[in-house]
Amino acid sequence: MFAQEVLPVDAHVALVDRTWQDYPYPDDDDAWVTFRAESLDDPDQPPYPGVTVKAGGWRDPAGQSKGVVLVEIWLHDTPPLLTCVFTTELHVGQHAVLVGNERSTLHYESIDEGTYALSVFVDTPDDQRTVRHVAFLLDAADDHARVSDPADGAAD
Repeated sequence: MFAQEVLPVDAHVALVDRTWQDYPYPDDDDAWVTFRAESLDDPDQPPYPGVTVKAGGWRDPAGQSKGVVLVEIWLHDTPPLLTCVFTTELHVGQHAVLVGNERSTLHYESIDEGTYALSVFVDTPDDQRTVRHVAFLLDAADDHARVSDPADGAAD
């Protein structure tokens, strides 16, 4: 398991394939997770090379993130005391993943190459502005992509 505190600049944290030359920036809507980026040939079909998750830490009166967010990567075991807000598939290339925030710190984490079922867990599922704990659960992907229904507001 990986665990690191991250400053959520622009109120998000990410998990992306290390060699991907793009980044899925969050929209201004209420979606928890963003996975679309200009470089994707088919941005509506998993597996995706990365996701960003809205996470606030805490904010000053101007709305800027000031607190850190604990970001974890779990393999196979569900993180305790957190709520799942999104599921999809993530493709990891042979050069592992980066986790964190592109504008503060991205940490390298070695994970076997492949396609994984990805579930995103948070500590405060009712308020994105107060999220201080995000966990990415990676498990072996089955033959069917598990993707949250964008109509539910869980995806962008």
